[in-house]
Amino acid sequence: STSVILSYQLDPTKIVAHLIRLCKELYKLRNYHTLLSILAGMNHISVTRLEEAWKLEKDLQKTYEVLSSKMSPSQNYVMYRADVARARPPYLPCL
Repeated sequence: STSVILSYQLDPTKIVAHLIRLCKELYKLRNYHTLLSILAGMNHISVTRLEEAWKLEKDLQKTYEVLSSKMSPSQNYVMYRADVARARPPYLPCL
């Protein structure tokens, strides 16, 4: 995951911002499987320690926090399971 961010000649902050926007769209599409996969990669220690990559605008930081809390494994994914219970088909659950 670090190699993805560092291999491009782009600003790491732009890559993280793009991934957050992608996660937001995946949530709208109810593609929970891909959303959780991307968030897991972003939460990996090798990515989270890249401090300069996480200097985001406040709205993107808030979006990331909201999506991370909705897909949090705490209490056996209670927020995620509640979303899936309310979701109308089609949706792609975590497999």
